[in-house]
Amino acid sequence: MDAEIVISMLRIHGLNPANLEWSPHISLAGGDLCYYVNIPPEEVERAAVILKSKGFVQGLMQAR
Repeated sequence: MDAEIVISMLRIHGLNPANLEWSPHISLAGGDLCYYVNIPPEEVERAAVILKSKGFVQGLMQAR
C-alpha cells in the first residue's frame, strides 16, 4: 500500500506522520481505498520536498 510506504519513508527522514489507523480514508463505489497521510503542519514543507524527490507527486495536497 502506497500510504504505508510514504509513512515509512517520511519516518526514515525524521518526520512524524500519523499512524495509518488514525488517517481518514475514502472508497467510491467499491473501488480501491485511498488513505490520507497526515503530517504535522510544521513538517509539511519538508515532507513535500522529500515526497517530490522520490516521485510521489500525484495526489500530493495540503489541508486548507
